[in-house]
Amino acid sequence: MNLSKLELRKKLGLRERMKMILIAGGGMGLTKYMDIIHSINQFQETIQVICMVGNNHRMRKKIKAIPCRHHIHILEFTNDFMLYLKASDAIFTKAGGLTLAESLACETPIIIFKPVPGHEEQNAELLMEVGAALKVNHRNEIASILRKVLFEKELVISMKRKARKLKKPDAANQIVQQILQLESNYN
Repeated sequence: MNLSKLELRKKLGLRERMKMILIAGGGMGLTKYMDIIHSINQFQETIQVICMVGNNHRMRKKIKAIPCRHHIHILEFTNDFMLYLKASDAIFTKAGGLTLAESLACETPIIIFKPVPGHEEQNAELLMEVGAALKVNHRNEIASILRKVLFEKELVISMKRKARKLKKPDAANQIVQQILQLESNYN
């Protein structure tokens, strides 16, 4: 589906002309939603926030209970994740491999917050090194880093350009072709 960001927002029932972030915590909904939402309450500009909580039903209840002046949409697991990602101005993520790959494919600016120690930290370091992501190290940095990503056009252009260089949208097909080639070599 090759729709513009505005067309995607309309299709998804979102405000078309309002800045929008996606907070993703993977299938288990493991990210610091509360810290991010509390931090964005500092913003004068009203934004919309998509909280992808996966199968974390308790987190859904907690987010609903937070007083927030922004437009918050809470979604459990959805097959439309890529559509929401393409419709977003930025994504907050803990740096899971699949979420990062999808974010790169959509060229959505990535903000990494509290990656899981080990492979997620390595994912974060790689993307930060090449300039395709920013990392929030402390809760008190969330608002300022998000403000940069939402309102500094040159930064966003640079992050998208770096993502474009890294993304491999046809990687799954290439892997399948290599496996099939290997299999045919053994037969």
